[in-house]
Amino acid sequence: MTKLTAQDDIEAYLHTFEVIATREAWDKAEWVKILAPFLTGEAQRAYVALQPLASEDYDALKREILARLGISPISVAQQFHQWSYEEQVPARAQAARLSRLGQLWLLAGEPSASQVAERVVVDWLLRALPRRCRMTEGTLRPVPRPAAPTPPDEPMPTEPSSHGPPAWLAGCAVHQAVPSGAPRRTVRVEGRPVTATLDSGSSARSRKERRPRPVLLATESEKEGESRDTNLFATLFQQITSGGSFGREQRDDPRLWNCWTQVRVIDGEDRQPTPHPLPHFVIKRGLLYCAATRQGEEKLLLVVPATKTATIMELAHTHPMAGHLAAANTIQRIRYRFHWPGLEGEVKRFCQGCPTCQLTSPQRPPPSPLIPLLVIEVPFERIGMDLVGPLPKSARGHEYILVILDYATRYPEALPLRKATSKAIAKELFLMFSRVGIPREVLTDQGTPFMSRLMADLCHLLQVKQLRTSVYHPQTDGLVERFNQTLKRMLRRVVAKDGCDWDLLLPYVLFGVREVPQASTGFTPFELLFGRQPRGLLDVAQDAWEQQPAPYRSLIKHVQQMRGRIDRVMPIVKEHLVEAQRAQKRWYDRPAQPREFQPGDRVLVLTPTATSKFLASWKGPYTVVEKVGPVNYRVHQPGQRREEQLYHVNLLKKWVATPAQMAAFALDNPPVVQMGEQLSPLQKKDLHTLVSQFQDVFSPKSGQTRVIQHEVRTRPGVVVRQRPYRVPEARRLAIEEEITRMQELGVIEPSRSPCSSPIVMVPKPDGTLRFFNDFRRLNEVSSFDSYPMPRVDELLDRLRKARFISTLDLTKGYWQVPLSPSSREKTAFSTPSGHWQYTMLPFGLHGAPATFQWMMDVLLWPHQAYAAAYIDDLVIHSGSWDAHLDRLRRVLLDLRMAGLMANPKKCHLGLAEAQYLGYRVGGGLIQPQTKKVEAVRDAP
Repeated sequence: MTKLTAQDDIEAYLHTFEVIATREAWDKAEWVKILAPFLTGEAQRAYVALQPLASEDYDALKREILARLGISPISVAQQFHQWSYEEQVPARAQAARLSRLGQLWLLAGEPSASQVAERVVVDWLLRALPRRCRMTEGTLRPVPRPAAPTPPDEPMPTEPSSHGPPAWLAGCAVHQAVPSGAPRRTVRVEGRPVTATLDSGSSARSRKERRPRPVLLATESEKEGESRDTNLFATLFQQITSGGSFGREQRDDPRLWNCWTQVRVIDGEDRQPTPHPLPHFVIKRGLLYCAATRQGEEKLLLVVPATKTATIMELAHTHPMAGHLAAANTIQRIRYRFHWPGLEGEVKRFCQGCPTCQLTSPQRPPPSPLIPLLVIEVPFERIGMDLVGPLPKSARGHEYILVILDYATRYPEALPLRKATSKAIAKELFLMFSRVGIPREVLTDQGTPFMSRLMADLCHLLQVKQLRTSVYHPQTDGLVERFNQTLKRMLRRVVAKDGCDWDLLLPYVLFGVREVPQASTGFTPFELLFGRQPRGLLDVAQDAWEQQPAPYRSLIKHVQQMRGRIDRVMPIVKEHLVEAQRAQKRWYDRPAQPREFQPGDRVLVLTPTATSKFLASWKGPYTVVEKVGPVNYRVHQPGQRREEQLYHVNLLKKWVATPAQMAAFALDNPPVVQMGEQLSPLQKKDLHTLVSQFQDVFSPKSGQTRVIQHEVRTRPGVVVRQRPYRVPEARRLAIEEEITRMQELGVIEPSRSPCSSPIVMVPKPDGTLRFFNDFRRLNEVSSFDSYPMPRVDELLDRLRKARFISTLDLTKGYWQVPLSPSSREKTAFSTPSGHWQYTMLPFGLHGAPATFQWMMDVLLWPHQAYAAAYIDDLVIHSGSWDAHLDRLRRVLLDLRMAGLMANPKKCHLGLAEAQYLGYRVGGGLIQPQTKKVEAVRDAP
């Protein structure tokens, strides 16, 4: 015989030993001594735990081993009823297996014929009874039980669960599910160490099962007190055991603990004789409901655990059939069917953070309070400048008007231009400067002629400071913008029908503006500039009617009177300007609210659409770089013609991010994703916009999925403990840096586990070291998950004819899958700085690829026609650009919902040919990668 291994069937092993011992005529009293050296693992611990008197009894040893491994007549009965035919196994072998299971169940303990009949009758009776009666009968045990390893611990066989693998049985037919972090304690029963689970026992679900299901053992011994880890509601409502996974999530949600304590009715039976005022809580078919009044009638509202609230809000608000209604309507829609603590606040926050609503909301934030401009007292010290046009082409070829306005006197100039070029503007400026002098400041918008190199050189040469307005905010140069409206209105009223003489009429309408008192100053621009009132048409008419000659004045007297008039007028003008600005500010600030952003804040920008400058929409989110002045901000907007642009605060709106997006939004630089070189500028802009909308998904930091937890399943009592490998002194610093990084990312945590697997440092091609764990021993004793991996050739065939291909590489893919609490201590490892264990799925576990692939298959199931994944490498393919954008957006949205992140440096979007799984695919071809072909060709 060979030593017992983890792969051996313990029953077959013991049966083989018994056959050999009987054939060789060994004394049965010596069987234990002969067998003991061949035992390992749990069987060896069973031998050690036997009492001295029983250590020589082979039958006692066999019972102890089988009991420790959860093998008993009752567990065999469960296997008998779960048996199903397997096509790949010979029928004779299956018949022998089924016959052996039946004998182990019905003939255990050498029963009489009547006892065998009783076992069959009791089993079928319990399966036919209603659930409530079955629980009672299974507990009372109407017939004597067959012999078993530990009589008080044996349950009665019952039907398997209809929702998955059959329940663990511990004295009755149905029990509550074992929580994922069910506390376990080592206790002594009749002098023997036993691992006890502080729970009533039930079904612990798993996708694969490689060995007979263990049985939870219970004892009739009692110990007063209450475990701090015991589920409160397992003791309050032990009779509530149905409800599937949703019911378990209700019971495990800490937010609902207070709701469970206020339950008044359980399956129609009142727990309290007093009347039940609304609202109150009800348990029906194992699920928790809230009885409340809705629209004048009593309704049962399903209480939603925290794991399902996001799904409810998505369906009630984001789904196309929900219509993205306001928070109040969304709340009413949910409150009519569901309930959970803090419903209204959570729904409001969800609606406020909805990206689609923020980008399409027509409501603009309140404007910032008006900041009055400085009062300019010196004529032509600051001028404002703008272009009007294109206008109907005049007979002389003019199409534009260069408008210049003095901020001190409000004196306007309007000069016709044939072309709106920097050269033409510079020529007219020189002519004007020759008449009024060179200004100190020139305020313009960010039009191309004013931003040209020629204008910059001209201002630098003449020592003129260029001032620019922020984009899409003409209020900064409101004086010129308002005059533009006045000028166009006056021209519209005086031009001929063909509109070709507007350039000839400019001097006439300008004279009319210059001789009229300006509202802000109270004086005419002509009077403020020249110090006298101009002689206009009304003066000519007055002189003709009065026939009075003009009074004679000498030149010196005229200059003195002009200077004296200006000295008297300017203080009055300043007072009028200040008062006018106060009045404007009072009117403007009525709906205004002060708003301020900090560098790094995420904002939406209101900009005109590409089709019409009169239609504006919110775009972004973008990042605030810096504050420039009291109300202007420099914003970083990747993918736009100008990556950094200056915006007024009135064009900005704060972006409300969901909790899943906050980590990515904290990045200083938006993600840069590689795109196909064949894409047009418009297509690249579409991708930049899409990447900007999903910056929370494109992140170099790993996320944490809510879809699945990885479970490391080992036999009870198995502890993998290995001595750490020796670490060279030169690599200790790299190990400690990696430990610090993983701890900051939440991948590992300090541990007190008895398990330990060694670490190794593997050199990477770039010369750095990669941190690995040697989990080979742990893999040997853990169950293997046979979930299939996709075939590479089938994936490549699907991509062959695609016109557009996008590949996504998840950031540290395994580190985004959490480990179950019971599995963390099994992954423990030691370094010179301490003992650690993983909280996220580490590399090196043989079940990791199957778990990750199962998660990706479930996630991409709605997109299986155009998307697939090989572990953490995703690919999306399409035949048209519009379809590709829509499909890429759908996949990214599901990644966001699952809490997964993609590494932007390893993602490629909109490719014609993609490098995927070692091949070049696209354009109807599948080719090996060039580098690999060259490596094979150049190999020695």
